[in-house]
Formats: sequence, C-alpha cells, structure tokens
Amino acid sequence: MKEDKDKLYTYDEFVEGLMSGEIRLSVPVLTGMNGSKYVLKPVKYESSPEDIWKYININQYGEVFSVPSLVTKKDGTWFQAGPLLRGLHLADCETDIEGIVRDFGIYVRKYSPFNRGYKRNFIHESALLQLGYNLNREIIHSEKLEIFKEVFDADKPRVDFSTKFGIPYYNVDFITGYDYIFGNQYATPEYNIVYSPFKNADVWCNMTGDNMTPQLNDGDIIALKEVQVEDIIYGEMYAIVLSNDIRTIKTIRKGIKLHTLKLTSTNPYYKDIMIDQREITKIYSVLGSIKAFM
Repeated sequence: MKEDKDKLYTYDEFVEGLMSGEIRLSVPVLTGMNGSKYVLKPVKYESSPEDIWKYININQYGEVFSVPSLVTKKDGTWFQAGPLLRGLHLADCETDIEGIVRDFGIYVRKYSPFNRGYKRNFIHESALLQLGYNLNREIIHSEKLEIFKEVFDADKPRVDFSTKFGIPYYNVDFITGYDYIFGNQYATPEYNIVYSPFKNADVWCNMTGDNMTPQLNDGDIIALKEVQVEDIIYGEMYAIVLSNDIRTIKTIRKGIKLHTLKLTSTNPYYKDIMIDQREITKIYSVLGSIKAFM
C-alpha cells in the first residue's frame, strides 16, 4: 500500500504504519513524540504551527547569553543543550555535553534547531529548577549551580549514593564478578563514582591480585570502557574476556605470529601469555584506577 504523503500522523500512528508496511521510507524519520501531528515527509523535523522557535536570554550573575529554544503550547519550553550548558560554564565540548545530559537524568529530546535539518539535544525547562533557576530563568539558588559545577569538574573522585551523577560502581572484581556486572539485567551498583578524568567510562569495579602491581594494586577500583579488538593500542592495559570464559587484566603487546597477541603483567613474577586475538569475545580499556573509598 502506497503511503499518503499528505496524511497527518501521530508518532504512534507513524510507528504502527512502519510496522504494518503501510508506510515505506528509504530513511527513518522521527516526528514529535508529544502527540502533535506532522506532515509525513522523509526530510528534516517540521514543528507544529503552534510551536515557536526563538532565542531566549538567560542571566547568570549578570552575564546574559542566548539559547536557541522551542516553545510549545502544551509541552513547555525546550532549550538547546549545548548553548545552555556552555553558557552556564558546565561544558566546553560536545563530549562534555553528552556526558552531562546522560548523567543528569533530565528530560531530553532531539530537535532540529529552527528546522534546519540537523538534530541536537534539547533540555526541558524543568531542568532549570535543578540548576538553581526558577521558570522565569532567574537564578534563585546559586549554591545549586555551584554544587553542580563542582560535581562535573571534580578533580578528586567522589561518591554519589543517589546514582544520579557519575558512573556506576559494582563492588565485585572483574574476573569473578564479570557475569554479575555485564550479564545480569538486575545488577545494582553500590553507588556511582564521579571523577572527571574518567567520565567516559562504562563501569567501575574492583581489581584483585598482584599481577599488575605496581600499576594496579589489589583492592584498587578500576574504570573500564568497552572497545573493539581493532581498537587495541599496543602497550595499553585491557580487561579481557576469552572464548573459554577466562578473564584477565593485562597489558597487550603485539605477538610474533599473525593474529597473535602477547599478554604481559607489570609484576615480573608472572609469565607472558600468548593468545589468538580471535579468541577475544569482549575487551575493555582500563582507563585508570583510584584507591578504595572505605
């Protein structure tokens, strides 16, 4: 069945049409998720006639900056995350913005600023309350903003028991606790760790054993980020899972033969291990470590 290009669809109707085959498009299209109806076109996002794109000024201690914003009749105001967070001096680059959007837990959507085609993260106005502003965009609790800045600029590791900020920490070691961390959908972190040097980590967990001393010591907490085998940098440290379910943390070096890798320890009492890189099922970069909090 050929789709009607002039028909109006809600988001749910659009998804249902794709699943049933009524709608066939060469590229996926996202429309409004708030129930508003938009003309179905495989192009840039088109806002409702009731939506208004504008620049909204925000005042921070007398410093005024403008943020591209979408004002909707039924769904409040949405601020473009990048200009907002940069204006508040909470982020300097795109990776900082993505990290804050993810860790802050606020209501975020993707919109195309002024319908120009590209999509960006937008933050709902209710998030301003958590930053110490009221809905008139007047700062009313400056200490909230300062605490928020302190959290994301943390040069010393700190614990967040609310698990609202930072990266989850699981109180198990990588070798024996791997299945709990990565194979258990009900796994619950002990708390989150907020530490800006390793803000791109996926998880924190414990290090056991002395094979990587003095670089890593028994009881240290390590930050892990999943990578691919082709991303391996020789001489760097990785947490590795092999096809025979062996797990280890070693420095990876190039092997002599094709497809081989040499796994080494910083502790000279441990022998090198040769493996076939095709045996690796999962691999995580060890970004760094901190000492246990307690």
